[in-house]
Amino acid sequence: PEVDIGAALTNTFLKEGSPFNEYLWNEFGIRVRDTVVIETRLAIGNEFTLLVDQIAPHAMLADVRDAQIVMQFVRALELAETPTVEQGRYIREPLLYSSDGSFAETDLEGILRESRIGFDQGEDIPGPLLLAVTARYSVESQEETQPRVIVIGDSDVFKNDFVEEYPGNTFLWTDTIDWLT
Repeated sequence: PEVDIGAALTNTFLKEGSPFNEYLWNEFGIRVRDTVVIETRLAIGNEFTLLVDQIAPHAMLADVRDAQIVMQFVRALELAETPTVEQGRYIREPLLYSSDGSFAETDLEGILRESRIGFDQGEDIPGPLLLAVTARYSVESQEETQPRVIVIGDSDVFKNDFVEEYPGNTFLWTDTIDWLT
């Protein structure tokens, strides 16, 4: 859902329970959660704009190692802990994490109604949080084609302003296209 202040919750493409989000879960074991990541330590300008510096070891991100990535209005991701047979056909590899000073706010309506942000024990999810992940066929289940997918909890990460201003975003963009093709 959109979490921009003043916007309606109309972006349902990846809402929990939506057909596409259910497909990602059932096929790959990846779910986009109905949360927004709040950063209390590594934020730029406001708590919704994260300065991501926790980059997981992944061959795709060799160029990004020393460049920070900026993400805005990020949704946390979830991976299947015990994959089903279908999900087990894929190797899921984390790419990006938020800091341990972050949390996933679950009360999106409260943010919109009251601009209320705060960690609620038992409701919100403490960081570090998974922000981006890849999935590809495992060696055992390779077929002629090797489908690959990258799920990133933020669509702004590749917008022109971020790609032009932050080298990490540029490297992430080019490495994403390279890895997918």
